Order: sequence, then structure tokens, then C-alpha cells
Amino acid sequence: MINSNLFLRIKNIAHMTNSEVNIAEYFKKVRTELAMENINSISNGANVSKATVTRFVKKLGYKDFAQFKNSLRRELFSNLSSPYQRYLAQKSTQNEKGNDPWTLTVEASIGDLKKALTLNSDKKIIQAAKILSTKKGRLFVIGQLASYSIAHYFQQTLNFLKSSFLLENTAGNLYRQLENINKDDVLFAISYQNYTQETNLVMQHFHEHSAKVVLLTDSKTSPPVQWSHLQLFAPTQWETMLISRCSCLMVVEGILSAMVRLTNDNVQKRVDEMWNLSDKFNIFTIKNNDHLPWQQKPDLKTFKTDDLISKNDDRQPK
Repeated sequence: MINSNLFLRIKNIAHMTNSEVNIAEYFKKVRTELAMENINSISNGANVSKATVTRFVKKLGYKDFAQFKNSLRRELFSNLSSPYQRYLAQKSTQNEKGNDPWTLTVEASIGDLKKALTLNSDKKIIQAAKILSTKKGRLFVIGQLASYSIAHYFQQTLNFLKSSFLLENTAGNLYRQLENINKDDVLFAISYQNYTQETNLVMQHFHEHSAKVVLLTDSKTSPPVQWSHLQLFAPTQWETMLISRCSCLMVVEGILSAMVRLTNDNVQKRVDEMWNLSDKFNIFTIKNNDHLPWQQKPDLKTFKTDDLISKNDDRQPK
């Protein structure tokens, strides 16, 4: 419920003055829009001074009015279930920000990345890479709605390292892809709020068959956590209509980078075969045999940072 934490704080106050009662009543009156109010509108609506509003929010345990308002907004955006609701909230607050959309997007993404770095240690990323590099069983990947594109990218890139299967519910055939799941199989699942039911059911199915499940999600309290063996967290800021997946993508690329370090000599053979197949099926506009410096097939055995620098220099026009 929106503002539930705020009204719990108000309830726990032992004694309130008449002015504070007026503020509390005004909060109830504009409950769903309270996060959009400013100190002037609250002061006028409750018929009290701005200083009284400031004292009251401090009495509730907030450092100042700014912290009070930020807390309400975080709770509001975390409870918005549809892009349209987030759009309306964003439109109502964007004029107060004073920054351009591009600046806000970049700053929010940087904040998400810093949180992801704090929540996922190198040891944890390597642990996930080791589980996903399993040689015994099959590796499955699932992500739906906004998470689908990240899951698809991960699975496609992963195929340079090992075979994997992207679970899709095309024509209702998802259940047919879950036959004979066993303890040697592994599932990599990406699930963000509102946590799609099918992803949750697939995770539960793997869990019930003693197969390992690695979960990438946005919160330690997300419902799918209960069906996973290892959790990775990529938080996302909610103050936009379109929820950022920047931190999610970077965690995925961190896992892929760690998996490259765990690969063996057979990977070079897979890469060569894929390049040959891309030529056979005429995939790219510029082909390998055109002899352009940046189209040379990668050699994973001898690849060095210095090689990358020299190749980048070769790309510059003469």
C-alpha cells in the first residue's frame, strides 16, 4: 500500500499537537498524490506554517523534508505496476528535476551500476560462471517481457562458448522444452518486477528436479529467490516510464567474461565453425574473405590487449 511506512510512523507517535494532527489528516486526504506535493502545498493544504511541516517530518524520523519526499517517491515508484502509471508520475515530477532526460538517464544508470558492483562480488560472479560452465548437463536460459532481450543476448553470445537453450513459449510449447530435466542441468533465469509467472514456474520445475538455478533479479526479496541456488542482483531505478536494464546487462557481460576464463581449447574450434557457417549462410555484408583488418577471425589462444590496440589503430582511415 502506498505510503504505508509513513502512516505507520504517524501511528507510532505518542502525542501530536493540533497542527500536527492537521498535517496527518492532510496526508491521508492526498495519500496517493502525496509524493508529488511540495512543502508549500502541504503547508497551505494543512493550514500550518512551513516550519511546522519541517518539524513534523523530523519528528517522524526523517532527516529533513528532502529525505521525507525522496522516501515517499521511492515507495511510490516501487509500487507502480504499469509503464503508464510510471509515465504519469514521471510527467508530474520532471519539471522539478531541473535536468535533461539524457543526463538523468546516465546518472541513474551510473547509480545502478555502483549498486550492482556492491551487491555482486568477483567471487560471486565467478561462482555463477562455474555453475553455468557445467560439462555434465544442459544449460537453459529464460527471461520474459523486458528481460527477454537480455536473456536472448546472453544465450546467443554464450553459444560461442558452449551449447545452450533459450526457453520460449512460442505457440504454447514451453512445457515441451522441459522434458527430462535432471540434477546435472542448469537454468539461468532473469526475472524483474513484476516477476512473470512462467519464469517462476520454470524455476520451480528445475528446483523440484534438483537442477541448479542461477537467478539474476532486482531485489533480495523478489519472489523467485526461493527457487534459486545462487542469486545475482542488478537493481534498477524506477523513476522513468521505461525501466533501465543497464545494470542487468553489465552483470550478464560480467558472467560471460568470467566464463571465457574458464573455457578450454575446444572454444577456438567452436568459434572457427561459427565463422565458417556465417560465410556459408551469407550472414554479414562484409565477409571474412574481404581481408579487412577488423574482420579477421578472433584467435582466442593468442589474443592480447596489445593486439586489440593495434587493430583499433588500423581501423582509422588513412
